[in-house]
Amino acid sequence: DLLSRSPVGREGTMVETADAIEFLASDRASYITGTDLLVDGGLPSASILLGAGSRSASRSDPFDH
Repeated sequence: DLLSRSPVGREGTMVETADAIEFLASDRASYITGTDLLVDGGLPSASILLGAGSRSASRSDPFDH
């Protein structure tokens, strides 16, 4: 399955997601603007590299709809 082939090899926990949210809501992230913080264990990258799922490995621009 795709999850076992992901870079981290496991599902993320609620605590890991909450830690990222807590960081972004804190003063420590006050200089961060206009970016995405992916808390995904590298799964989308792995699926693109492996050509799995509905995303195509040839799709280079995620904003090109």
